[in-house]
Amino acid sequence: MLNWILTGGAIAGCLALIWFANWKASQPWDDMKPRILPWRFIMILAVFALILALVHAINLLGVDTGPDKALIGRRP
Repeated sequence: MLNWILTGGAIAGCLALIWFANWKASQPWDDMKPRILPWRFIMILAVFALILALVHAINLLGVDTGPDKALIGRRP
């Protein structure tokens, strides 16, 4: 049960970070206040973490994932 709570929290956190980074990246550019953080790159990293969390949730459901279970690609 704790795995589901942590995975759900990670998914919710990634979604919140994606939303916040998208909001910050879409703010008008101000030459007097340069952007310290690269919000678009942070958004890409959060999307990557979200994909990993979703794959982990699929694994918790009992679906086996990995290169040996792939429909296409590498097989042993």
